[in-house]
Amino acid sequence: MKRKIGGALALLLMTAVLVFPAFAQAVPVGPASITGTITAGASVAPTITVTVYEYREYSYGDVQWVFVDSDVTTASGTFTLDVPSVEGDYSGTFCVRATDATGAYEPTRTAGFKLTGGEAKQVGLVMHGDSTPPVAGVANWSTLVRMVTGKSRAVSVAKTPIIAIGSGNGPDAYSADDVNLLLQATDYVAEDGFSDEPGSGVATFTCSINHGASMNLPNPALASSDVWDWSFFSKDMTVTANGISAITYFATDKAGNASAKRTVLVYIDKTAPVTAYDMSTATGTSIKLVASDGGSGVAGTWWRMGTSGDFAAGTSVPVPATGVGHLEYYSVDHAGNLEEVKTLSIWAKAGLTRPKISASRPQAGHTFYVTGAVTRRSYASGSLHVYKLSKGTYRYVSKKSFTEMKSGSYKAAFKLKKGSYKFRAFYGANTSTSSNPPVKSSLSARASVR
Repeated sequence: MKRKIGGALALLLMTAVLVFPAFAQAVPVGPASITGTITAGASVAPTITVTVYEYREYSYGDVQWVFVDSDVTTASGTFTLDVPSVEGDYSGTFCVRATDATGAYEPTRTAGFKLTGGEAKQVGLVMHGDSTPPVAGVANWSTLVRMVTGKSRAVSVAKTPIIAIGSGNGPDAYSADDVNLLLQATDYVAEDGFSDEPGSGVATFTCSINHGASMNLPNPALASSDVWDWSFFSKDMTVTANGISAITYFATDKAGNASAKRTVLVYIDKTAPVTAYDMSTATGTSIKLVASDGGSGVAGTWWRMGTSGDFAAGTSVPVPATGVGHLEYYSVDHAGNLEEVKTLSIWAKAGLTRPKISASRPQAGHTFYVTGAVTRRSYASGSLHVYKLSKGTYRYVSKKSFTEMKSGSYKAAFKLKKGSYKFRAFYGANTSTSSNPPVKSSLSARASVR
């Protein structure tokens, strides 16, 4: 009895030994692999790097393609990639990407696909020649100094870009100096989720000024052995011409792709404005200053009476009540060009008395004098106009200049033929620095010469 029990127990134990390992030790399934071919769409056959990436999501919300394995082949070759991170019944999302370090081909990749441990995946990739144009641009290395206030001829400085794309930014876009530009171009192929890859490389940067002869600037970086250097072009350029210069530019890569043409307007105004006194608008109480500027335009005009003190902004200047005033004035344009200070003597409006004849009965061929007085001015010049009666009308025949004496009076000598005459005084309009038009006497003197 004991033997039977022992035999059954032995059989049970033997069965347990034989059956239990089938559940504890499953047959392992190996890592996955990816094989495939690359077909090049161009005649050049550079070395191609093929890489497999796994798509991973992290607990903090970030997602990215993570490198798994890579292989190197030629443009029309085969490749094999191992995926050791996938074993057993574990699966993940992967993609295969091919890149060309010489830039002759653009990077390409498959769509994401599922891969399970032990699986052998077949994929195919087609490489296409570089068809992505470079990106060209112009950077500004200059700043604009422009006028803000003219108080005591102090000019405030503001840094303002002088580069304007398209139609420009108006007068504030002008620079009073040469403009330094930085010509730049890059040639990269951007891929979503991956770093930018170098393209075939920037070959030339082409530009012209005001649609003149094109300047083809070769990329000196092509002499480098590092293909990443080929993808960048940089060169300084200085614009010196007064006025508006249109800089048209584009870049071309080694594969023949060209960027779109763009135009940058550079505004330069190195010439100060010119301010003048407008005699035609002068009155007995004020004169007007008129400034002109053929570039950025007049920003403002400042003046002061005398040689000290602050300058006031404006173009209307009051005339002194008496005597003469010393006016200083200048203008500034939007580019910041400062005009040299100019000066002008402004005389008060003259008051005249009725001219008087020194002789009660002037004789023909004999000298007599016409005298008068001037008020509110001194030592300025004027003239007496002579009119002769003819057929009932006084007609102008001559004039004689005079200079006012210190006392304010003047005297002019005449020797006339027989006839009836009228004398009228004009004063303060005989010099270019006078601020007023002629002051015509409202009274006249008549004399009969026998």
